[in-house]
Amino acid sequence: MSEGQVKDRLALVVGNAAYKNAPTLRNAVNDARSISEELTKLGFAVRTEADLDGEHFQRAIGQFVGEIGNVRAEGHEPVAVLFFAGHGVQVRGENYLLPIDGDIDNEAELKLRTISLNVVMEAMGNSAKTSIFFLDCCRDNPLPPTLGQDEVTRSMKAESGLATVDVPNGTFVAFATQP
Repeated sequence: MSEGQVKDRLALVVGNAAYKNAPTLRNAVNDARSISEELTKLGFAVRTEADLDGEHFQRAIGQFVGEIGNVRAEGHEPVAVLFFAGHGVQVRGENYLLPIDGDIDNEAELKLRTISLNVVMEAMGNSAKTSIFFLDCCRDNPLPPTLGQDEVTRSMKAESGLATVDVPNGTFVAFATQP
């Protein structure tokens, strides 16, 4: 495989398992490692992360999107893959990926302490020729059952599983289970 092929293929693989405020997931980190190995065999430059708290998760996404942009700026047409195994939720039809330290009691905290899939899809789509998302999220809603019970957030309801997504051209999304 040529250096150019690896440079044009970038992947960020995240396995979050050791949640502080949600059930621990047994297979997320192992699944991430297995996917990393396979993507490497396919010629991807892979960055693998495990058990990211909110700050490190946001930083990893930002750096990854920056790397994609750098490859694009060099005149290449990058293919970017994001694999996430961990807890994910949908609220009002929008999907959020949860870091391991999220203590979420209201909608503001949800938006500030999680990773919005829509935001990541837009950021990757602006730089990559092709963006591929593999979402292996636990279908059980890890948010507190009281979320949305006060006057400020009463209309907020987290659903189990992830919502289907509208994707821009050049973007592919694969769910491990039905939305």
